[in-house]
Amino acid sequence: MGRGCLLIGGVTGIRGESTRPAHLSPCPSYPHARGEQGTVHLRPQLPPSAHSMNTVRPPDVQGSGSPSGSEPPPRPRRKPGRVPVSCAECRRLKLRCDRKVPCERCAKRGCAAICPDGTLARRNRGTVSANLEQLHAAQVERMSRRIRELEQGLDQVYSTISNEKHPLLNDEAMVASGPSTPQVFATPSPIHSVYQDDIINHIGTLNIGPKGSSCFYGATARGEFLLRTGRQKRDTSYFRHTRLSQRVLSVPFMEASPELIAPDIRQIVYDHLPSFEDARGACELFLNCSSYMASSLTREELLHILEIVYQNKSADLEPPTHHLSLLFVVLALSRLLYGENNYTVDSQDYFMLSRVALTLDSPVTTTTVTAVQTIVYMIEYLVLSDVHIDPTGCARAWVYIGMAMKLAHSIGLHLGGARFRLEQREIKRRNRVFWHLLTSDVWASFTSGRPPSTSLSFVDCDLPDDSEEQAENDGERLMSCTSI
Repeated sequence: MGRGCLLIGGVTGIRGESTRPAHLSPCPSYPHARGEQGTVHLRPQLPPSAHSMNTVRPPDVQGSGSPSGSEPPPRPRRKPGRVPVSCAECRRLKLRCDRKVPCERCAKRGCAAICPDGTLARRNRGTVSANLEQLHAAQVERMSRRIRELEQGLDQVYSTISNEKHPLLNDEAMVASGPSTPQVFATPSPIHSVYQDDIINHIGTLNIGPKGSSCFYGATARGEFLLRTGRQKRDTSYFRHTRLSQRVLSVPFMEASPELIAPDIRQIVYDHLPSFEDARGACELFLNCSSYMASSLTREELLHILEIVYQNKSADLEPPTHHLSLLFVVLALSRLLYGENNYTVDSQDYFMLSRVALTLDSPVTTTTVTAVQTIVYMIEYLVLSDVHIDPTGCARAWVYIGMAMKLAHSIGLHLGGARFRLEQREIKRRNRVFWHLLTSDVWASFTSGRPPSTSLSFVDCDLPDDSEEQAENDGERLMSCTSI
């Protein structure tokens, strides 16, 4: 072959001279590259830094390459475009991302733990599931810790009122006694469950008699009511010892029409009034009760009623029937509170006379403040006589409270009298009567566990003044119903 140029690796030499590096393999022959005078042109492999030259790698040839026998791995090629700024989950759902870590949308969906690079797996029918250990482990642990704190607080509070453990703090149900993972408990019997019994005790007791009669007592009812439920029998011994005639006892209460009552009944009622001295002494005993018993009668009012009744009696005039009824019930309370055992019949006689006197001018058609006041004192007598004479006294008192409250509403006792331009003396009297009635209503409601007959949201009546306030030498106020 003739002389020619050899270009390999940027080294120029004359053919036949040993100018090629030792590590290069012999040049293969390229028939299609032969030109004139046998010149062979080879495109050498340029170094990576030579960007100004067109670089073309020659095809792999058997027996050629790096000393290790393999080429280095190719570089990862990045796709052209903008760098993503939204989180992967927002991109998957095609939602606008606020570019925070975690973003607001992932936090709302409960997958803040996977933001910004993770995505939720998609199941069939479009439902999305997440790894509970990754998403809810912290929340479950926080709730378990909170439950343990509440259990410890409940145990401390309940231990102050009972020596037994609270039903919700048994070993099986407590979170603190076991792992925080969910557990399956056996469902207790709804009949014999301690928790169910505790709820029943707070609801109350309903007794249904064999003839359909029912009686309900709430959680705050008096214990003796529950003991004698269903065994209340009226004592009939009073009717064998009373001095009242059957005609007086048979007068209905309190819707009887005055025209249906015989005229001689009025005279019979008047004839049963005691002497003025006995009545005055009984009134003094009654006024002594005002320090420990609710009362709306002042000394001035009671003595005024006593004077009116006996003045009309001496003049053969008919006294106001409501005033007469109030005086009779005062005599009944006085005999019941301060009398001996043989006075129980007398107190019941005065109570029956008070009922008849009130019916002579029925308060249903002629409603007065005195009539309401009389019924309130009848309520107190029935509650007190429940122990001595009539075991159904409290049940009857509950009905009387409803009647008295309806009558009080009908004449506006629950409203302040100043708006009606009444006299100041009458306003104070109305206030005393209404709050006396409300006190009896609240106490009866509490002792029977039943709702009251009225609500304070409908009341616009001032509290009464303590007109008989008394104080000791050191200035300390003595106890009275109004001061309480």
